[in-house]
Amino acid sequence: MVPAHTSLPGTIPSWWLNIKMFFFRFGIVMKRLWWIPLLTVSIGLAGAAWFISHSPPSYLSSGRMMVSGKINISEGSMYSEELLNFFGTQIELMQSGEVRSRALARVQALNPTLKPVKVQLSVGQQPKASLFVFQAIASDGVFAQKYLDACMEEYMSVKKQMRSDKSETTLNDLREELDATEKELRTSEEKLLTFQKENNLGSLKEEGNSAAVYLAKLKLQLAELKTEYSLLERLDIDQNLDRRPAGGENGGQSQESALTAFGPAAEYVKGRQQLQVLEVERQQLARVMRPKHPDMMRLDEEIARAKSLIDGLRQQTAEQIKSRRAAIAIQIEHLEADITTWETKALELSRRIADYTRIQGEVDRFKQERDRLFTSFRNVDVTKTVSQDMVSILERASAPISVKPGMPKAIALALGGGLLLGLGILFLIDRVDDRVTAVLAVQQRFPEPILGQIIQEKHTGPLALLKSDDSRHALFESFRNLRSSLFYLPVEGERPKAFLITSSVPNEGKSTVSSNLATVIALSGAKTLLVDGDLRRGRLHRQFGLENDCGFSEVLKNEVSWKEAVHSTPVDNLSLIPRGRSITHPGERLLGPTTDRFLREVYAEYEYVIIDSSPVLVADDTSSLAPKIDAVLFVVRFGQSSLRLGQRAVELLRQRQANVLGLVLNGVNVDAPEYGYYEYSKYYQAAED
Repeated sequence: MVPAHTSLPGTIPSWWLNIKMFFFRFGIVMKRLWWIPLLTVSIGLAGAAWFISHSPPSYLSSGRMMVSGKINISEGSMYSEELLNFFGTQIELMQSGEVRSRALARVQALNPTLKPVKVQLSVGQQPKASLFVFQAIASDGVFAQKYLDACMEEYMSVKKQMRSDKSETTLNDLREELDATEKELRTSEEKLLTFQKENNLGSLKEEGNSAAVYLAKLKLQLAELKTEYSLLERLDIDQNLDRRPAGGENGGQSQESALTAFGPAAEYVKGRQQLQVLEVERQQLARVMRPKHPDMMRLDEEIARAKSLIDGLRQQTAEQIKSRRAAIAIQIEHLEADITTWETKALELSRRIADYTRIQGEVDRFKQERDRLFTSFRNVDVTKTVSQDMVSILERASAPISVKPGMPKAIALALGGGLLLGLGILFLIDRVDDRVTAVLAVQQRFPEPILGQIIQEKHTGPLALLKSDDSRHALFESFRNLRSSLFYLPVEGERPKAFLITSSVPNEGKSTVSSNLATVIALSGAKTLLVDGDLRRGRLHRQFGLENDCGFSEVLKNEVSWKEAVHSTPVDNLSLIPRGRSITHPGERLLGPTTDRFLREVYAEYEYVIIDSSPVLVADDTSSLAPKIDAVLFVVRFGQSSLRLGQRAVELLRQRQANVLGLVLNGVNVDAPEYGYYEYSKYYQAAED
């Protein structure tokens, strides 16, 4: 079940929910005031009809021009204008002030007797065809026809003049660019010739390759020497003499041979081998002879002499390895110096080769640019002499016909303007009307949590009380949800057991919420007391079909004890104290000590106490009683409660130190986009089936 205080699904973004709620509210206003847009549209159409009927008569003349696209010229070349945005550009040119002024001058020159009138000229492209459609509308049909012909003629004249001027300008620009490119080309060729004179390209490339190969060889030798130096430094004497280096032809193998071929190292290796032979021979004799045997004693003496000799040779070998390491360090230093020298030389050769490549690239680029400019210059020079035009007159201006200009536009403006005005009025009404239509609006205005959402039931007359076997499953579940919210309140200390139900103004459903909430609490097995605290207009006794002869007002006046005013109801575990007879000033009675004594005694007798009270803004009764009750539940009714009045009522309760526990939304529209209740009726019907 969705918790009652959870009004927004977590997966829906708040901005999207705001948009949906705006259209939902606007739809409600539209259903209620649909006649306003209809009225504004009707007024707009009436105004358009009046405007059209009182407009002076006009005449329409039309003509068409065709786009040929390309023109064949001599030597198999083609002349073609830029077709990107061509039609839009030509339409603007056809309607330009230059063409219109020249056309007007042409008509006056050829027809001096015609009186000039205002002409409405429009040009468009015919769909799926390369045709321009001209239309001229004026109060004089003959003038409109003559003027349209003149516009088409003057357009072609302006086009020819523009093309001629543009061709001449383009030729001058191309000539300047061609001269500048030729100058740059000559400069680059001179630089290339100078470089070739100063450098032998063949030997330059060969030297570059040789330098790269030799530099790689030096780096390889340096790496081998550094490896050998590191091994001589980290390994002990025996490890250095026993290892088998993996050097190249001139690398570690020859260096190791030089270390062990002569000197103390060679003698040390030879002495170790002899010692190993003596030790093996002694081990073999020891199997059959005793230690005091002359042969055994002789071998022991030889082994002792060999070890003494090896110790001396070991020290000499250590000195030899140290000398070898120092020699390798000197070789590394010389190799690094040689590598630095050759790297500088290789870089210089690479730079000179790169300079040649760059200069050669400049020469090639300037040659290509010169050829392109020369081709463009020749093409423009050819097209300059073209006398044909790609746009020609297909149909001259037709005979004028009587029309009503602007009728579609006037009707469209009337429809659009009337509809926008009507929607704007509805929007203003929606902004001014602050009645509750969305859970999100309540959450934004009230800091208190929403403890329950009571759905709107379709019924005629008063809403019947809930029963244990009630078939209104969705309504039943909404009150159960409210009950669970009260049972499991996240509060510290003692939980509230008395709840006062109120609202801002009458007819918001507080009495219905009170009676049904008390019913579902009693159905849970809790001993519950329902008190009709609306001492002016309370009607809870009618909902339960009970008498109102003795009630809460008599208790406050000390005429009867509260136990005498308690009435049993058809609902198990639920008792009712009706309103009783109306009293003149209930606020004073509620502030008296009788109310405090009554509350203490019923708290001890019942598990839960539900008190229905009068609206906050109607009388001072509720604001006098609320501070004495554990918690206050404030009822807000969808489509009826005012957010402004609700805020004022809750603020008044806060000022009186009342504990406003939360809100109960009554009459929630299940069609709202933010509403998340399940379809309980279908669920239970499926279970029964």
